[in-house]
Amino acid sequence: MMKGHYLLGECLFAAPDAGALYRARDSTQLQAEVLLQVFPARLLDYPAFRAVQAELGRPVPVGIRYLPVLDSCWEAQEALFVLQAPASWGGKVLPDLQQGPPTSLHAQAAVTSRTLQQQGIIRQPLAEHWFLVAPDGELYLLGTALSTRLLACQPLPVSPVGRQRPAWRSWMTYFAILTSASAVFAAGAGLYPFWRASRPLPDRGPGWALPVDTPQPGSLIQQDRPLPVSAPDKALTTAVVKRLPEAVPKPAELAEAAGMVLPVPAFAPRPAAEAGPEADAPAVSRLLERARSAMAQERFQSALYHIRELKQRDAGHPEGVRLGEQLVATLQQQARVHLEHAERAQARLKLRLARQAIIEFRLDSLLAQQQRLEQE
Repeated sequence: MMKGHYLLGECLFAAPDAGALYRARDSTQLQAEVLLQVFPARLLDYPAFRAVQAELGRPVPVGIRYLPVLDSCWEAQEALFVLQAPASWGGKVLPDLQQGPPTSLHAQAAVTSRTLQQQGIIRQPLAEHWFLVAPDGELYLLGTALSTRLLACQPLPVSPVGRQRPAWRSWMTYFAILTSASAVFAAGAGLYPFWRASRPLPDRGPGWALPVDTPQPGSLIQQDRPLPVSAPDKALTTAVVKRLPEAVPKPAELAEAAGMVLPVPAFAPRPAAEAGPEADAPAVSRLLERARSAMAQERFQSALYHIRELKQRDAGHPEGVRLGEQLVATLQQQARVHLEHAERAQARLKLRLARQAIIEFRLDSLLAQQQRLEQE
């Protein structure tokens, strides 16, 4: 299961109508860092999820830093998308413009959104939660923003009028609270009659005053009427239900029942359905295709991820072993080129990823070459 492979960390963004974005780590010994974006079924059903998978493969214009989607699945009525994490871990979602003044990052995000609209990749401007700001100040676009269906999941704007209450309404609320509190205090201290008498009576205008001895109509006359006397309660009678005597079977019926044997239904054990290799064949083919595509585009971290998934499904697949060796050889070759040009930081990054693949895929034949390059 997809969620069982990752340990969820900090929630970077969450909205009821726009999904949620989490930091996550791979549950294997590698502890690879990724981003996990979740959309519930009420925002993205399964047919729409299949359409989104086709949209995410579109190319991105040159010059836009984005975090590609490594994998996706439909699990427990939720659409899950695994995105590549930036090199510097600890990024934050671009702050909302309603929370402060615009910055240069907001201007860069607006330029990226306008570029994608002009090239017809998206149809509407991108909100702030589709961008991630790394600790080094770089702005990254989430790979899921390339889908027009996912862009329809936007957080509802909060009206500034709804957030600020008028001053007169606040004063009226405080006055009502103080009045109620004073009434409760007076009732608790036994001073309610005095507190009631000290309050000014409302002016109702001129009216007719009735004398004390004048009989009043309505309910006031009913106080002179005698109260009705309730009739004495009658004794309640409880109906007694007599239990009928149990029917005793006759000896002839017992003899007849003794000779009768009821048939017992026989339940044959149903053979358990075993999932053969044909069940995982489409998934294995899909992982092979994604790994080859990632290596062709020099997205080595994505290729390592897909080869790892392939190993988990079919540990002895010959194509998986060959792709692992090809990945390590390519990384070592690029590291050698970086060392020749004195680019030690880039070479160190490639060698670290190559050692990770050697240890995980148990490619002992390439370990000597790896150690030789690391010593240089």
